[in-house]
Amino acid sequence: MAKAAQTGKPPSSLPFLKLNGSKHCAHFSVTRCGNRVYLAACMKKEIILYMWASFPQNQFMKIKEYELTEKASRVELVIKNDRVSKIIAQCQSRFISINVETSSIDMLMESVVGKAVPVSVYPMGSEALLSFHSKT
Repeated sequence: MAKAAQTGKPPSSLPFLKLNGSKHCAHFSVTRCGNRVYLAACMKKEIILYMWASFPQNQFMKIKEYELTEKASRVELVIKNDRVSKIIAQCQSRFISINVETSSIDMLMESVVGKAVPVSVYPMGSEALLSFHSKT
């Protein structure tokens, strides 16, 4: 373990998987939903949804890609009825919700310019708690 810490590389005994196209990933979220595992990653101005394909690939496979108008800094998956129903993304000035089935993108809350800044998203089952920081 000490040798791995010195070289900066992960120990060979731990599983390690490089995900293609994840070079500019700002944040990711992994969620188990039933017997499936999903990963959502926010890249430059897009969010990519992956699903784990166990045999024979043993890797995450891209399911959908969502284009955004601004860069997202955090992403969380919302589960409803044992399925990923929404992706909540935190952008610089707003929170957005992406319906996974219809691919529709809705603005959840937009900050009042100069008054509040989006801070974080906390998934809570089929709901999500959105937090802002007030500048006043």
